[in-house]
Amino acid sequence: MEAPVFEKLPALNSRATSPEEKEIWKPRWNCFCCHDSGFITRSELVIANPNPNDPDPLCNRPGCGAASGYRNLGLDDRIPPEVCQQIHDWEVQSWAETSHQKWLQIKDKIDSLSQGSNRTDNDSREIEIRKENAQAQLDLAVKNNS
Repeated sequence: MEAPVFEKLPALNSRATSPEEKEIWKPRWNCFCCHDSGFITRSELVIANPNPNDPDPLCNRPGCGAASGYRNLGLDDRIPPEVCQQIHDWEVQSWAETSHQKWLQIKDKIDSLSQGSNRTDNDSREIEIRKENAQAQLDLAVKNNS
C-alpha cells in the first residue's frame, strides 16, 4: 500500500522578531532626522530658544519623503536639506554609540552570570560533608527497607 500524495505546504518561516527586540540594535525608522514622522525631532539643535507650543520644523533631508504630506500646510520649512542631513548623521552616530553601550552592558551581565560561584574552601568542604551525610541517610534508608 502506497502513502497518499498530499499537496506540499510551504516551509515555516523562522520566528518573527518583535520590533522591540530589533530596536535594541536598530530602530524601525529610516530617517534619523525625523524618525519618519516628517518633523525634525531635535529642532533645538538648529532653532535658538524654540517655542514649545510651535510645531517642530519639517524634515528636508534628501531621500526622506515623510514630510511630503505637510508641505502645503504653512509649517516651518526653513531648515535646509544639508542641516537635516547633518542631524541625521549625528543621530546615526549617537544611536550607534548608545546601542554599543547597551551591548556592552548586556555582555557584562552575561559574563558575570556565567562565572562560577565564589565559594571558599570551607564552603566547598561543608557542601561535600552535607552531600556525604545525605547519601549516607539514603543508603541507610534503602538498607532498612530491604
